[in-house]
Amino acid sequence: LRGIKTLDVRFEKESRSAQVIAEFLAEHSRIEEVMYPGLSSNQYHDLAKKLFLRNLYGAVVSFKVRGGKDYIIRFLKKLRIIKPAPSLGGTESLISIASIAAARYIPPEDRVKLGITDNLLRLSVGLEDTEDLIEDLDRALT
Repeated sequence: LRGIKTLDVRFEKESRSAQVIAEFLAEHSRIEEVMYPGLSSNQYHDLAKKLFLRNLYGAVVSFKVRGGKDYIIRFLKKLRIIKPAPSLGGTESLISIASIAAARYIPPEDRVKLGITDNLLRLSVGLEDTEDLIEDLDRALT
């Protein structure tokens, strides 16, 4: 019950940060694709504008990194603030490789149909400073 009292302010902070991070990632040369309903380029953006209140599109940003599995592992190891984790949620920023976390038990051929590739990462944005998170991502990507 204690967490419910601050849910609104946490959700707003995390969603606003996720929007800024999604915009940053969408412009980064090491990123192949960003999937976030708050981006006007997202195929579901118009629907999301109708469904989400106050232009808050949630705290999870999915994105595909250019490079193979080795590059992604190096990227994850270089992150200092954002922590790799098998599941998402909480007040700290966490990141996971979708194909070995949430989609682990989906057969590989079905993952391909769903667009769940080995370079698909899911970032759950926490309450840390947005600029610190962007700096962390940028440093690890480059």
